[in-house]
Amino acid sequence: MGEEAPSGSNAEKLARTKYISATAFTLLPEMRTLFRGGKLTSESGWRNVAEHCFASAVAADIFTDALNLTAEEGRALTSTSAVSDWNKRLEKRPGDFSNEDKAIAQELLSQIAPDKKLLAATHPEFFVRAYEDPQNIPFLENLMLYIDNTTDESNWVSFRERLPKVMNRWKDLDETYSPRLGGKKFVEFAIEHDASFQEELYVRLKAALEAKGREAPTSPDDIPAWLNRELDRRVKEATRSST
Repeated sequence: MGEEAPSGSNAEKLARTKYISATAFTLLPEMRTLFRGGKLTSESGWRNVAEHCFASAVAADIFTDALNLTAEEGRALTSTSAVSDWNKRLEKRPGDFSNEDKAIAQELLSQIAPDKKLLAATHPEFFVRAYEDPQNIPFLENLMLYIDNTTDESNWVSFRERLPKVMNRWKDLDETYSPRLGGKKFVEFAIEHDASFQEELYVRLKAALEAKGREAPTSPDDIPAWLNRELDRRVKEATRSST
């Protein structure tokens, strides 16, 4: 007997995964940086990090289209999202990399030239900037962080929903950052920042999408679900065009 065709949510997840993989193949220099430079491979057990980056790139592309970002802004956001965690293994397991490996990784990264400010937006120091001078944080940097915080495998979820997955990385940050965040716990400030930016993002999305006659999120909290709906819409369009 042949294999049973996937059904229901399994079929939808497979279709999403195929779409995200197809997007990744449009970003070959970024892929090389993740796999060859960052060693984020299936064999090493780090493939999930690469998949997070690919899904983040898809979210960046969705926002680029929805918000009418310029070609330059969209390229910077998508390319940088695609390599946002390229050095995750290097940071956690430096012994896995020889000096030659590190040189190769840097060469691959230099060929992409990701936006350094966007890359920095996914690191803890960014929250200090956001606390000290919130009015002068560029929109794209906040959007970069929002994408990273809401991407969960091939789905998007609220930051609060994803928090348990990042708490292990953040649990020791209070001692360093709390004094620089007005005494607030790191996670407490991160939640506040996410909620504030999500309100701004909702206003922009609603205005831009309604002007195009397209579906907009129904509320700030609906943005992650809207991203999922947008991906599903793209998957269906891609399926129709290939048949």
